[in-house]
Amino acid sequence: MLDEREAEFRFGYTLQKRIKPKPLGFRRVVAAVVLWLMLIALGSLHVYLRFLVQDFHLERQLLLKRQEELLKRSMQLESELATLKRQVTEERERICEQLELVEVDQSRRVEAVLPPQLVAKYLPDRPVGSGESRSAFVSTAQAGQLEVPQLFQAIVTVLEANRAQAGPANR
Repeated sequence: MLDEREAEFRFGYTLQKRIKPKPLGFRRVVAAVVLWLMLIALGSLHVYLRFLVQDFHLERQLLLKRQEELLKRSMQLESELATLKRQVTEERERICEQLELVEVDQSRRVEAVLPPQLVAKYLPDRPVGSGESRSAFVSTAQAGQLEVPQLFQAIVTVLEANRAQAGPANR
C-alpha cells in the first residue's frame, strides 16, 4: 500500500482517512430545528421590516404633499387677509371722508357711558353687567370682537337712536 506522500506525488491527491459520522442525537436535531426556526424568523422579520419601511416612506411622501398643500393654503389665506385688511382700511377711510370724520386727539376724547337699557335695546346679543362703567359696545369694539360691518351697523343704530330721542324740533 502507498503511503500518503508517495500517493500525493504520483497522483496529485492525498489520501484522507474516512471520518465516521456520529449518530444523530436528540441534542443535534433540536439544535438544527432551533437554528432553522431562527433563520425563518429572521427572514420573516427582514421581509416585514422592508414592507414597514416602504409603508413609512409612502406615508412620509403623503405627509410632505399634505404639508405643501397646507403651506400653500396658509399663504393664500394670509394674502386674502392682507387684501381684506387693505379693503377695510380703504373703506373706512372712504366712509370717514364721506361723513367728514376726523381723528380726535387722545386728550380731547370723551367717552360716553350708555345706559344698560339702551345698550340692551340696540345690542341685545351682548349681555351688559350692572356694574359696568363702559358700554358693552365700546368694550367689545376695543376687544376686537365686533366685525367691521357690525361696527358700522351699531354706530348707525346708535346715531339713529340719538336722533330719534332728540325730537322733531332739532332735525
